[in-house]
Amino acid sequence: MGLVDAVSIANFVKALDFPINVMVRKGLPSISELQRLGVTRVSFGPSSSYAAMGQLKRAAKEVLEKGTYENLTEGAITFDELNALAVPRTDSSEHR
Repeated sequence: MGLVDAVSIANFVKALDFPINVMVRKGLPSISELQRLGVTRVSFGPSSSYAAMGQLKRAAKEVLEKGTYENLTEGAITFDELNALAVPRTDSSEHR
């Protein structure tokens, strides 16, 4: 899960006879490159929470230094988009 360079990932995939997972980290190749290397799954791991905390840090710095809120508003999910994510699925294959 800690590998990020293409050569090491390719060697790992070739050496093992089961699906290989990698975790998003700085320096990880693109999804298309990982597919070419034989990786079958990419996990976010803690990277999404690290990204959110980094965004919050940038926003706090902006508020403190500039008195503006652009880091909090630009690219943020809207209230309606967030609520749409919580809509119950009607897919009959859903696990119960």
